[in-house]
Amino acid sequence: MRTVLLLFLSAAAAAASVSVDLVSVDASGCRLLFSAGTPAASAAVGAEAQVDLEGMGVLGEPGKPMIPAMRVYVPVPPGSEPVLEYSVLERAHSPAFSEAPQRAPALEGSGLGTVEVEAPPLPGPSVNVELACVLPLAGFSFAALDIYPWLGEPGEAAATRIAIDISWGGAPAGAASTPSSLARLVCPFDMPFYRLGRSRAESPFWGLPWARITIGGSGGYEVTCPDLVAAGCDVEGVQSASLALFSGPGEMFAFDPEDEHALSAVDIEVLDGGDGVFDGGDRIRFIGCALERWVPRAGGAVLQRHRWDAMNTYWLTWGGEPGCRIASLQSAPDASPQYGSKVDFDVLVEEDRLWETYENETGWVWMTLPPGTSATVPFSLGFDPAGPAELEFDFCDNSSVAKSYSIYLDGRLILEGSYARYGSWTETVSGVDLSSGDQFTIATHSSNEKTFFFDRVHIRVPRPLSDAAGEMLLPGCDTPGRFNMAVGPFDGSASLYRIDDFHSPVRLIGYSIPGSTALFSADLSAETQILAVPGGGWAAPHSIRPASPGRLVGTVSGADRLIIVPEAFEDELAGLLALYSSSGLDCAVATTREVFDEFGQGVDDPGAIRSAVRWAMDSWEEPPGGVLLVGDGHVDAHLNTTSVPVMIFPWGDLSSGANPLSDDIYVMVHAGAARPELPIARLPVQTGQELLTCTAKILGGTTGANMGAWAGRMLFLADDEWGNHDSDEPYHTDDVETVAENIVPRRIERTKFYLIEYPWPPSGTHPYKPDARADFIDLFSEGSAAILFMGHGSANQITHEGVLFGSDVSLLSNGGRLPVTLWASCDVGHFDGIGEDAIGERMLLHPTGGAVASIAATRGTGGPSNFDFACTLFDLLFSHPGMTVAQALWQAKLSGFSSYSSNRYYCLFGDLETVLPSPSGSVSFTVPGDTLRTGETNRIEGVSEQQTGTAFVMVRESSSPVTYVCRHGTEIDYLRYGGTAFRGSAVVTGGLFGLDCILPMQSVAGPGGRVGGAVPAPSDVDAGGLDPVPVAVGDPAGGDFEGPVISMWIEGQEGVEQPVVSGDPVLIASISDPSGICFLGGSGRQLTLFVDSEGKDVGSFFSYEQGSATDGLLDYAVRGLPVGGHRLILWCFDGVGNSSRDTLMVTVRAPGSIAISESMVYPNPGSGQRCFSFRLTEDAAVSVSIHTVAGRCIRTLRAQCVQGYNQILWDGLDADGDEPAMGAYIYRIEAAATGASSFRSEADVSGVLAVVR
Repeated sequence: MRTVLLLFLSAAAAAASVSVDLVSVDASGCRLLFSAGTPAASAAVGAEAQVDLEGMGVLGEPGKPMIPAMRVYVPVPPGSEPVLEYSVLERAHSPAFSEAPQRAPALEGSGLGTVEVEAPPLPGPSVNVELACVLPLAGFSFAALDIYPWLGEPGEAAATRIAIDISWGGAPAGAASTPSSLARLVCPFDMPFYRLGRSRAESPFWGLPWARITIGGSGGYEVTCPDLVAAGCDVEGVQSASLALFSGPGEMFAFDPEDEHALSAVDIEVLDGGDGVFDGGDRIRFIGCALERWVPRAGGAVLQRHRWDAMNTYWLTWGGEPGCRIASLQSAPDASPQYGSKVDFDVLVEEDRLWETYENETGWVWMTLPPGTSATVPFSLGFDPAGPAELEFDFCDNSSVAKSYSIYLDGRLILEGSYARYGSWTETVSGVDLSSGDQFTIATHSSNEKTFFFDRVHIRVPRPLSDAAGEMLLPGCDTPGRFNMAVGPFDGSASLYRIDDFHSPVRLIGYSIPGSTALFSADLSAETQILAVPGGGWAAPHSIRPASPGRLVGTVSGADRLIIVPEAFEDELAGLLALYSSSGLDCAVATTREVFDEFGQGVDDPGAIRSAVRWAMDSWEEPPGGVLLVGDGHVDAHLNTTSVPVMIFPWGDLSSGANPLSDDIYVMVHAGAARPELPIARLPVQTGQELLTCTAKILGGTTGANMGAWAGRMLFLADDEWGNHDSDEPYHTDDVETVAENIVPRRIERTKFYLIEYPWPPSGTHPYKPDARADFIDLFSEGSAAILFMGHGSANQITHEGVLFGSDVSLLSNGGRLPVTLWASCDVGHFDGIGEDAIGERMLLHPTGGAVASIAATRGTGGPSNFDFACTLFDLLFSHPGMTVAQALWQAKLSGFSSYSSNRYYCLFGDLETVLPSPSGSVSFTVPGDTLRTGETNRIEGVSEQQTGTAFVMVRESSSPVTYVCRHGTEIDYLRYGGTAFRGSAVVTGGLFGLDCILPMQSVAGPGGRVGGAVPAPSDVDAGGLDPVPVAVGDPAGGDFEGPVISMWIEGQEGVEQPVVSGDPVLIASISDPSGICFLGGSGRQLTLFVDSEGKDVGSFFSYEQGSATDGLLDYAVRGLPVGGHRLILWCFDGVGNSSRDTLMVTVRAPGSIAISESMVYPNPGSGQRCFSFRLTEDAAVSVSIHTVAGRCIRTLRAQCVQGYNQILWDGLDADGDEPAMGAYIYRIEAAATGASSFRSEADVSGVLAVVR
């Protein structure tokens, strides 16, 4: 259990909170002053507490004491070694420091199964100020200073004023640079900033013709002139000497931020008949290096894997400088010792069928091994072994439960094994005779408690050298030195190579061929490979394509933003680029193919994207202000289990056994990068249509086209106390309560949705809370500027109680009222799953609702760090209105220094330029007498920056302090906001408005009422609130003993006693009472709709008519009614406790059975404008055609009509704009259903109209 102890600064320091100020600066250093008020604290609960100091974060590294902490960045010259000195000027004692602080927990598990566990204790800081590191940010060099006012010793006084000196020893070598706006976010001090070293990159590709050649396996390859010509390469007739081949290193990028791959020349052989011209049947030969291959090392070969691509790429060019050629080396047998007749040969038996992150090399395993079962592993060597084999069986598991197993070869036991830890492990057995076997069997013991995984078997077996031609041989691994060797089968048409470097193989000549083997001598190192290529053994490449790489490095010198996008989305990207352009931003667009070609040498690898970002930061005039990745990703890059391609790779490190995944790695590109150097965002789209959907949502948020009162609201969702432990978890609610009350400004209308307020259903196991789920979907659909969730989550579910599932996102109907959402939880942004989008992604991809931006974690995150992160993020967003969500996320990660191991997982699903939807102007309210009174008419007056329009006003009863007792007795104290007592509107004239309202007598009186409202404009909204405002018990006039007057009908069918509908009808109810209507919520206070005896509070769908405090309308869509008859009963209370009911019988007919009734024309007969009226049983596209009695159509009218009553106006003219002649005409009304029916339904009616004058 985590107890939060809040420290409040003294009154003198409260306004400034904690501050760090620049005192002085010169060419050799600067002085800073840290200041904080004297803390005053409430009593701590329990033996340990988390101490939060206003304006500071909390040290969150697992195992370390959770003490107040702050990080400050100071620009320093690149390459300098700053020196820190500090002195504490003032200290203050506080009761808060009388006890030892709690230590940050560690995490185990994933998704909803994640639990916080006690971490091994680690020492905390020993000094008040530390120079943590020097790191690159936004293209500049910064020193990171960590400040700890209190070091966690009980009874120790806190440092409240500290003088901090940073020196870097003399004038810097380079001149100071003008800081970018992004660098200013890192450090606002007015002092010199120093750019990292710049270097203009040169493209090895630009300006030359190229052929892209891909290969699968290592070995000898041959490309003919006809092959190249057939592929579209204009190479015939060029000088052979100009043919040049290049390739990259043929390996994955490392996680080292500085890792860079370069294009290198590859030695080739050109067989042109000796004429020096490449034409006819001329050929090019080279030794190809596979991405996945056995790499010789001393003591044995190591398998090199490539997670992202199966094909290595070679680049052939011509017409330029002479290319490199394979050298020859004499290798006639000499007096060297004989190597022997066999060589160790490596065979891998493997199938990638299941994704399992605890397999720490590829992430893929072959099969599961349940207790008491057996599995067969067939294999084939393809040659007769020359001796016993060594076998390595690889397994993995995600738990430390003990498991035992037996391994057989064709029924013969060869190994008994057991293991009791999680992760990957290898069982080795030597001296196994494989001459007659072709199948292993793995049998698990029935006593095992859990299933684990089999990965692969590595066979190392002697192979006869006489049967080894065409294979990559590694003879020097075990026996380096100079030897005579014999390799076969071999004849005069074969070629022999020694390979110490695939780019520079050596052709061996001078060997002898007695019989069918080649006899030669060679120097063998541990890295040497021998390849004998039979005359007909030269392989053809996998593909040959003409290419024109080099545009990026060759032509692009700068832009405001860098966008990386698959080629498939280039057309659909146009809308987003136009949006950037309209904001004055220039974007450099790089396709993934361009990036992989220029920075990965043609090989698909996420490291190439990181290299492209480094190129932009180092070579452009100014570093880009952010990086946008356009494309979804998943872990199955080789498409083992899916046909859905990866658009932008998810880059995680498998070596830790948990595949930690963060897009930040793409923007950590320089030495010392310990934090993302730039903001980064991802649009997780898989199709062009999804990109268009995202663009439309982003456009709506940018233009303000959908702005309304919702932009002044924020929704807070808190998990309840039942998590993965048997003990209570009160901190979800505690943390959300702190953000709502202490971080978000009072002008924002805050709505709390706490799961603790929903009772536990009777169940022996952890139950769902279906009522909470339905209510949250409805509340989300009303729209808000921001949503915060804190609690347990997973990729497809929010909370164990199921408040939201992945499939529920499609039910969110908030339309253009799109919030920025923060899911401060585990795995909600786990976008790299195969075949399913995470909730964090779905929020952005949902076309008719969801979010305009979604921040969610790809992996597990800790509660303390989530709290610190949420506080920082929303403080930034609300205190800096122009700051983008991407910048705020970046800043939050920079400030949460010791929690970055958790916060790094947060990913922004959205656009770089999205800002928090917020009112552009303010609305102020006054209440005469400064108090609202229940049961009486209250006057509310307001002032808006909008001069005209409509003010929408909402009044809440007083908030109430509530204590919730958890399942195991822990208490949670929070403030429950009052229910809505009034919702109405008034006309704004000259920026002023006023209205009367009646607060029901049932309203809670107290000091915490609220008056809030908004004045929408075409592209923005003004909003504000009077919070708090006292609510007092009033003295109603009396004499009202009647309940409200209610009149109900189905939209479009007013006056119809028993309407017939299909689909989801909309219920309209007119409600009136001289004492006002009570829709506060709760027993005796709510507006309840009973649908076939099942009641629902529908008060949030009621509003007073403009200017009225007594008359209003309910507008509610009744969803999910089955076919048949239904009874709707509306039960309503007035403002003094009287109630009344009204009943409406509704019949729902089957979808698709559309009917037109009550059709008529008015006036008829007549002339001039006419009105066609009719009723529909469901929504439909309607046409009205008017014909002469001879059948000629003179006019057709079309409209989209709704279920119920409709009207279509006719101006009385024909299609040419003339008045028709007097006489009789035939009209025909045709309707085609537009609902979600699985079949098309049509109906029509006809009638006669007369034209008279």
